Amino acid sequence: MKSTISNIRTILRPPVSPVDPPDSLIWNNLEINGLILPLDYKEFLELYGSGHIDNFIFLFNPRSRNQNLNLSLQIELQLQALRDLKKLFDIDIPYSLFPTKGGILPFGATDNGDILFWITRGEPNDWTIVVMDSRAPEWSEHNTNMLDFLFDILKKNINCPIFPQGFPSEQPDFKPSLKAG
Repeated sequence: MKSTISNIRTILRPPVSPVDPPDSLIWNNLEINGLILPLDYKEFLELYGSGHIDNFIFLFNPRSRNQNLNLSLQIELQLQALRDLKKLFDIDIPYSLFPTKGGILPFGATDNGDILFWITRGEPNDWTIVVMDSRAPEWSEHNTNMLDFLFDILKKNINCPIFPQGFPSEQPDFKPSLKAG
């Protein structure tokens, strides 16, 4: 099932005043620089802006003033961290890294330090999800787009073994915020 922003709205009430919601100028600037992102991600951030999903997940936002939430900064930091793990500690990274075709591209994180990535195979709207447990590192792959992943996690239709037992709560919510974690 392809979830839509309408499906997500049935679970997470959008904020009245979103924090740093991106607009077409932000998306156009990214695309001019070669980064075309999935439509569901754009729709989510335009409606919700920066904040926490059930006090646990936050998505990187290209418009965020917080460097810990800023998509462009986090792409560089997270991919460099993976390169360092591989080079300095000989840790196996089972995926190639963006911008390599099919490489992983970070788009969010959790309060536990887990990182959410797209696997950039095919067109952006077809990208699927992999979550990295930053403490292991272990990987949990989900053959779904971002909105389907969020919807199914929040409805408890799927389990991400990396996420803690108490997540999500019985009534997940979205809190707008400039803070990461």
